[in-house]
Amino acid sequence: MDGKKSKKLIPLAYLSHKPKIVIDLDRMKYPNTGMYNYCESLFQYFSQDTDLDCFFYAHPKTTIPSDKKLEIKPLDSFRLKAPKEIALWHTTSQLSDRIPISPVKLVFTIHDLNFLYGNKPQWQQDRHLRQIPQGINRAAFVASI
Repeated sequence: MDGKKSKKLIPLAYLSHKPKIVIDLDRMKYPNTGMYNYCESLFQYFSQDTDLDCFFYAHPKTTIPSDKKLEIKPLDSFRLKAPKEIALWHTTSQLSDRIPISPVKLVFTIHDLNFLYGNKPQWQQDRHLRQIPQGINRAAFVASI
């Protein structure tokens, strides 16, 4: 190089002046479930032209336009940082292991407590019960369905 600093390329979608939000579509990895349908409905609604600039955090195989997709990576369960341009992150399940550690505002959605009534081992129920207050404490907004 000739001593000049290289310029960091910014995706075109980030140039919008609309508020930028991320919607976690992690649960779309389980087709034919209520959570899949819920996430698909969110995607259908927010992928239309709205007053928000929406990005979708999803698995690589999930069919979403690439300019709006933030792909889930294996290490995100341990240390997920939201891009600094993001104003709001919507976690669509209270059982998500992927909640950003960065100071982005968080919408935390609680759907149900079905994990308490299935055949889950006690340690797993206890783990899920600990996740809920942690998510609530981290959240700027809590939604319950």
